[in-house]
Amino acid sequence: HGSEVSGHDHGHEGEEEHGHEEEAHEEHSEGDGHNHGEEGGADPHIWLDPVKYAEVAKGVGKSLEKADPDHAADYKKNTDALVAELGELNTAYATGLKNTSTKTFITTHSAFGYLAERYGLTQQGIAGIDPEAEPSPARIQEIHTIAEKEKATTVFFETLASDRT
Repeated sequence: HGSEVSGHDHGHEGEEEHGHEEEAHEEHSEGDGHNHGEEGGADPHIWLDPVKYAEVAKGVGKSLEKADPDHAADYKKNTDALVAELGELNTAYATGLKNTSTKTFITTHSAFGYLAERYGLTQQGIAGIDPEAEPSPARIQEIHTIAEKEKATTVFFETLASDRT
């Protein structure tokens, strides 16, 4: 999950594209952890999944150990501490999200695809992957309908995003 997405072009020529996978996985229910209206490309939000982020930390730690052998023990110690902390976070998320009354949450932009997939949640991004994009009236109505149908209780709002979204 998390590598590609279908959607429309927001006119960001020269910028890296961000997104989440297209709804094409057989093992997921429709919309499971995915969103509509996003641009295609790699999803950069891996740090929001503590398991994926721990894997990145291990790779970076090993690279730092090789690049700076004099401080390899420090890098290893710090990497191990971060990986342990991320493991605890993963356990807390898995435990806390296991028995939620709804698996759907709303967010201003679709940054939580990896996290949603990891814990069996479904994110619905109001404005897609770009936090500066304005949602269409149709998308706002769609989000409203989804929120009512799925009994969504949580909306994550970024302070950097427009409050009009």
